[in-house]
Parts: sequence; structure tokens; C-alpha cells
Amino acid sequence: PWNSNTVPVNHVTLRPYRGVNLLLLDGGEYLTWSQLCDLQKHRPELRLRKGSKSHMVVYFSFKESTKEVINPNGQTEQKAVRIPFLRYYKVFSIKDVEGLEPRRQQVAYEHDPIEAAEIIVRDYMERETSLGLRYTDEDRACYRPSTDEVSVPSKELYANLAEFYSTLFHELTHSTGHPKRLNRLRGPAFFGDSEYSKEELCAELGAAMLCGCCGIDNSEAANNSVAYLQNWLSALRNDMSLIVSAAAKAQRATDYILGVTHEETT
Repeated sequence: PWNSNTVPVNHVTLRPYRGVNLLLLDGGEYLTWSQLCDLQKHRPELRLRKGSKSHMVVYFSFKESTKEVINPNGQTEQKAVRIPFLRYYKVFSIKDVEGLEPRRQQVAYEHDPIEAAEIIVRDYMERETSLGLRYTDEDRACYRPSTDEVSVPSKELYANLAEFYSTLFHELTHSTGHPKRLNRLRGPAFFGDSEYSKEELCAELGAAMLCGCCGIDNSEAANNSVAYLQNWLSALRNDMSLIVSAAAKAQRATDYILGVTHEETT
């Protein structure tokens, strides 16, 4: 739900690169040699710096073909098929082109912080002195158990401030799973597997609970949260008992972040 200039885009079309290209390119703007030559026709002062290296970009395409198939009557006939294949081309970063300035403008939103939410974050971070918290312009939000650090895009990158706090609370809920806290993250989990899915359910529910504690109207963010929860429930084959378990864990995480303690009963 945030905007970021770290997603690579084509300088001419401003279309973002997708898929594996997000791993092949750093954030910024890129253009092909052909696109640079076209720009030089009108701006001859543009020069590619000596020694500049190109970057590979890949994309899938299809070519039309036919193959012989046996129809239900036992006769051979030609059937049209689309054959996928991988293509690639080279692009250059505009940082390597003298005289060329970025075209994409960073969108920045001005917000007044929500005091109740800021107090929760501040008090939690003051209690958990080993936990790190970074606000960045990176196109990702995450919690890294190995370094015990939460990283989220800064609030200026969100059109809706409720989305910022929902994202922040989601990652802070993850942080409660560290072995030195609630010990919920006891082993490696991999994207899409059962343990990862359960933890994502817990974190999203924890975010919703914390937003409720702050009185944050999260109705605009609700659609994102519902879609996110449904995605992970699907990964868990819609076992609704897991929502109950995840909610219980989310409540413990929320209480931990708020500094609330309850006597356990049997």
C-alpha cells in the first residue's frame, strides 16, 4: 500500500519491470540502446559514459504453432498451440547517461502522526532494547529474526496513514515471535509453507487488533487485510480452526506489545 521509487521502471514508458527483473535490476530508471539512440536524435548532448555496463532484462513471449493431435473420432488433425519461450534484452541505467534526468516523480504525502499508535510503538521499542526499527524508502516491509530488526517504508510513502500503521503493526507482531519474547518463531519457515502461512495470519490479525486499540479507522485498509488473510487461509486449505489458533497467538502478541500481562488460568 505504499509508493516507492525503488521499483525499477523504463525511463521512456515509465512502466515498472516485473517478475524476476526485480531481482536483476536495482531501483531506478533504465532504457534500451535503441531508446537512447532515439533520444539522442533530439538531444545530441546525451552520452553513455565510457565503461558503462548493461543489465539483462527477461520476459516471456509466445509464438504460434501447430501440432498434430488425434481427435475423438481417431482422425489426425492440426491444432493451434502457443509455445512459451524466454527472451532477453539489454538495458542501461540512466545514471550512466550524461545529461539525462529521471522522469519519475516521488509522491510524498504529509500526515500528522496518530498519537495513540506512536505511543504504542515508542513504549514497545523502549522495552525491547535489542529490537531495531528502520523507516526506509525501500519497496518492502519485513521483520528479520536473524538481526531482530523491523523495516518498513516511511509514512510519507502511504496515501492512507492507516495503511502505514497497519503495515508497521504487522511487522511488530512478527517480532514478538522471536525466541527471546514469545518464542513463536522456533525454526525456519519458507514462503508459502504451512508454518509461514500460520505466522502471516497471526501477524495480520495482530495488526488489526493493534489498530483497534488505537481507534484507527482502518476501513480503507480492510480490503487489503481481508484479501491477505484469505490468501493465507487458501494456502492452509481453508482450515478455519487455524484462524482461531492464529487469533489466540495474535492476542498474546498484541498484549505483549502493549505491555499487558494476564495470569494464566487452567
